[in-house]
Amino acid sequence: MRTTLTTIVLSLALTSISMEQSDKKISTEIIIEASQEQVWEVITDNTNWGNWNPFMISSEGKIALGEKLDNTLQMTDKTMEFKPKIIEYTEGVSFTWLGKFIMPGIADGKHSFEIVDLGNGSVKFLQYEKFSGVLSGMLMKKYGAETIENFNKMNRALKDYVESNSLAAKK
Repeated sequence: MRTTLTTIVLSLALTSISMEQSDKKISTEIIIEASQEQVWEVITDNTNWGNWNPFMISSEGKIALGEKLDNTLQMTDKTMEFKPKIIEYTEGVSFTWLGKFIMPGIADGKHSFEIVDLGNGSVKFLQYEKFSGVLSGMLMKKYGAETIENFNKMNRALKDYVESNSLAAKK
């Protein structure tokens, strides 16, 4: 009886923690004056990210469904390495990876990149991440503002890189 009661109390406590640390999402977007194909080519050439990307400064591996990447992020005062797995992939349109902190359920990040053709020679580039796990709320409080800033830096750098290469190709 005592063991059962302890199990129930622990289960309720963990459920309470999970509910308090509910899913969190960061979402950014930018308009890029280039074709969907041009943006896709740059965003999926992850081994070249270090040449233009101030946030994701290094990436190894192939962007394809089921593949694992080895990424390095540049945070304000440090770099952070993580190894996400591509869990969704639609050629020419979007891909999503799942990264895990320590082990599944502690602090997971489902990070998506999406390109929406606006039909006028430009696209909307969306970058968003949904955080979940028992520590996601705490990590969002600590790193949320910095992460939004870094997503926006990356978006602006992608825009500048693609648009400058697009203009150069037209000349």
